[in-house]
Amino acid sequence: MGLVNPWGGTILHRAATSSTMEDARLLEESGAPGGSVAWADFQTEGRGRVAQRRWESLPGGALLATFFWRDHQFRVPQFAPSLLVALGVVDWLGQYPVPGRFCVKWPNDVLYEEPAPGADAVKLAGILTIVRWRSKTRSIHVGLGVNLQPPPESSYRRAAGSLAALGITLTPSDALRQLMPALESAFQDPDPRTRLETHLWKRGEQAEWETPSGEKIGGIVEGLTAEGHLLLKTAAGIRTLTSGE
Repeated sequence: MGLVNPWGGTILHRAATSSTMEDARLLEESGAPGGSVAWADFQTEGRGRVAQRRWESLPGGALLATFFWRDHQFRVPQFAPSLLVALGVVDWLGQYPVPGRFCVKWPNDVLYEEPAPGADAVKLAGILTIVRWRSKTRSIHVGLGVNLQPPPESSYRRAAGSLAALGITLTPSDALRQLMPALESAFQDPDPRTRLETHLWKRGEQAEWETPSGEKIGGIVEGLTAEGHLLLKTAAGIRTLTSGE
């Protein structure tokens, strides 16, 4: 497949698996270094960020991968890894000429917005981050799903899009080959917050998030904190969100 890992880690590929997140966990436990990745053409138990949701795709219809990194592999390790990965995805997709724009819906989705006023954004990619500890060393496991082809219609809360619908035709291995250097470039950005804010969905507009406790918070999207938390301007003042949907 000719894949080159910019972090020098292991690349594990399976035609089919239950979960690339589980494959990556086992890969790390076997001694693979930070910067390794497990990917598959198809998975049967792909997880979403919310426990009740699953990431579904047809065989070969998505890039399905889980990476794990150590803190020293990020230039700004305090910034949210899920947003660094989202920035890398947007940078990668930005090479393709499309009429609309690729953007990041905080905290973990990559969307495509049509240029027409009022058009709904569609979800292209989802990101799931899990922190693991081994012998007092932190590793950040990041699962990523990118729709290369249209997914099953029942899979998502938000309308789902695909790269194929935008005229971008890629195999999973092609997508991974293009993505990895874009991720490394994003990881080495000295100021990822500023660049990420230019791609932030609904920045300067009214939007609403629901917290894990069920509270719905609406406001104007102002930007991000140094850690990658969301800043919303509400009627009561600036509200900082650390988690939400």
